[in-house]
Amino acid sequence: MEAVLYPIQNISYIENGSILLYSWIKIGGVVNGETKSFVVEYNTVVDDMFKAVIDKLRTSLF
Repeated sequence: MEAVLYPIQNISYIENGSILLYSWIKIGGVVNGETKSFVVEYNTVVDDMFKAVIDKLRTSLF
């Protein structure tokens, strides 16, 4: 697995979703001149941990 840095000013969107116990966060943006995205999948039980990160990103972006 390769680490990818998404500068906050280059993030285009943040998608968050869940279906029963399956949840995900998808972040997309421009990295080194290319449009890229990545998905983090997790169990919905720990959604509260990710909600704080999502809220912080969304308030920083928009």
